[in-house]
Amino acid sequence: MTYKKLVFDKTKDKSKKLNLIKFDQPKPQPGEVLVEVFYSCINYKDALGVTGRGAIFKTSPIVPGIDFSGTALSGKYKGKTVIGQGLGFGESFDGGYTQLVCCDEDLLIPLNEGLHAKEAMALGTAGFTAALAVQRMIVNGQTKNKGPVLINGATGGVGGFAVQIFKQLGFEVHALTNRIQFSEHLKNLGADEVIEYKDFSAHNSNHKPKALESTVWGGAVDNLGGDFLEKALPKIQLWGSVASIGLAKDHSFSTTVMPFILRGVSLLGVSSGNCPMDLRVELWKKLAQDWKPKKILELISEELSLEEVLDASHKILDHKASAGRVLVNTKA
Repeated sequence: MTYKKLVFDKTKDKSKKLNLIKFDQPKPQPGEVLVEVFYSCINYKDALGVTGRGAIFKTSPIVPGIDFSGTALSGKYKGKTVIGQGLGFGESFDGGYTQLVCCDEDLLIPLNEGLHAKEAMALGTAGFTAALAVQRMIVNGQTKNKGPVLINGATGGVGGFAVQIFKQLGFEVHALTNRIQFSEHLKNLGADEVIEYKDFSAHNSNHKPKALESTVWGGAVDNLGGDFLEKALPKIQLWGSVASIGLAKDHSFSTTVMPFILRGVSLLGVSSGNCPMDLRVELWKKLAQDWKPKKILELISEELSLEEVLDASHKILDHKASAGRVLVNTKA
């Protein structure tokens, strides 16, 4: 029996770097296990890699896909559903865009009761990153009485899951987006207020942000970076937190120390790819239980085959994709 996988080879011509190939069942090396992959997904980082528009891959040739779920065919988790998420999958070694993968057993997480394989990939790194941002903010003292939490990039996977989790935990949630046509979608996920990004920018464009301004939000989850942080930090409540999870706008920003030393505002880094395994396991347990987004499957916008990954990745990078998550069904 033969199987299918996507392979990226940076030595090939531009139009031939990503190829769907057939292969026979591989034999795991010592310390490895064989996993039958059912689902993966397309994260922003995956899209950058497979299109060649970002230097994501640390080795070549490689099977992309930083997330996957499936059944372990050998090892201590044999017969159980497992997750591969971050930790170098699809970057430093083979990931989830395949029907079978050999991988380090110690990097796998057994799926907790309360989540099935498809739900796990509806979450993927996006849902995990949202949970990590929530965790960091709450551990740092973020509470409901500080005021609403502002979440930008809310039509994306991370933002959509952050909206749901914060709302389910009882927070007031404000969603910031440049895709105002999805307002009802965001309110359906739990947003109490939807703010169009151009309105946010226009409100701040008439003057350079002051070191401190009237407080508006108790905290924020930031997918954008750049001038968003410059404009938002002076408006964060005393002892509020801002979780930095992305750089969709810019990787650099300008600010003053005033929000930090006069209001005790915290800027928290969220790095999901190298999150310690003990915290990773804890968060996946929460995502299977009380932090599980109630509308988890509603964030799936498309379910595609391996053959469709490249075209879908271009759409994601060109902002032509629908709101939500793109699932990859390896069996399709």
